[in-house]
Order: sequence, then structure tokens, then C-alpha cells
Amino acid sequence: MLNNVRAAITSHIETLLELGEPVDITQSKIVALQANPEHAGGIWALVTSTLKSSIANRENACICARR
Repeated sequence: MLNNVRAAITSHIETLLELGEPVDITQSKIVALQANPEHAGGIWALVTSTLKSSIANRENACICARR
């Protein structure tokens, strides 16, 4: 299920940048995200993605995939 997550995140952010769309990357504590009912039952993974963009050289993203 998580095999292509890194490529999907990188592709999504790079596409937003190419289109001139805003990219909002925020940091949250995992316990706060897990406590959010909207994320109940999610699968959590820490993904490191190297972005070749003007906003970051390296970003970490916490992904919640709903079952």
C-alpha cells in the first residue's frame, strides 16, 4: 500500500509548484494527528522525500492512509 508514497508526494508537490499553486507544508505532532477523529483507523508512515524545488531541499511528511 505504501510502495509508491514517496514518489506520489514528490510528484504532487512538484506539480503544485509548476502550476504556481501554494504549497503549505506544516509540522504536527503525531499524537495530535492520531487523536483527530478524521484520521481514525489510519495507517501511519514517516516518509522522507528529497524535493528539487524552491521551497525545500528535504521535507518529511507523515501520511495517513484511510482503510
